[in-house]
Amino acid sequence: MVNNMDIKGDILCREDILKELRYKEYDPVVYDVTDSTNLVLKRWVKGGRIDNKLVVADRQTMGRGRLGRTFESPPVSGIYMSLLIPAGDDEGILLITSAAAVAVCRAIKEVCHIDTSIKWVNDIYLNDRKVCGILAEAVTAGEGEINVILGIGINVATESSIFSDTVRDVAGALYDTMPGNITRNSLIAAVVNNFMDIYGHITDREYLGDYRRMSMILGRDIRYLKEDAWHTGKAVDIDNDGGLVVKTKDDIITLNTGEISVRLEK
Repeated sequence: MVNNMDIKGDILCREDILKELRYKEYDPVVYDVTDSTNLVLKRWVKGGRIDNKLVVADRQTMGRGRLGRTFESPPVSGIYMSLLIPAGDDEGILLITSAAAVAVCRAIKEVCHIDTSIKWVNDIYLNDRKVCGILAEAVTAGEGEINVILGIGINVATESSIFSDTVRDVAGALYDTMPGNITRNSLIAAVVNNFMDIYGHITDREYLGDYRRMSMILGRDIRYLKEDAWHTGKAVDIDNDGGLVVKTKDDIITLNTGEISVRLEK
């Protein structure tokens, strides 16, 4: 574990992140490398430690995405961070992933002045390339409380050659090279601030208006994977629980989180 690291001139620093955090309980712990920031928090919670609720790493060796996929986390590259979200009711837990997607887009706009879009349910895209993935996992604390570990990976200035052949055609980054006037510290703090601003009143669902406006698939023909089969339809809305409303040739259905993948029709 380290407090500072120099990456392409951009120093990832606990003190600098904390300076811009409005939610001081998220005092960050910064690693140069770890297996997975989500796994770090899982081990802490199972061990009874919940004093630090934000973990940041420069590199992960076992980064994971949705559906058990690998999330590539090369060094000299991006932000890999996880938040421990306090126990809430089932309604709040259901909305966390979509809230996180909006928070990331708002933070990128605030710090980088870049408009990004959301591919349901929780991938962030820029110029038709994925620049961020989000993974929310429930975890039980010592007294039986349910908390959520929210993992966020952002490709800030990742060169395409760094990605494996598996993801190179899909993955992208916010920048080709890190600009001198942008720091990852500021972006990390902005993500936390924006998410906690939403989470404080998450069940009023006001942020879903932004989610709909930021969607890259509403109004478009899609294919979706459900129960091991591909289906087609048109994405027509996001419901009040963050579900994707799809009009098929026979019916109108709602897709919820789980073993579902969505791909835009070519």
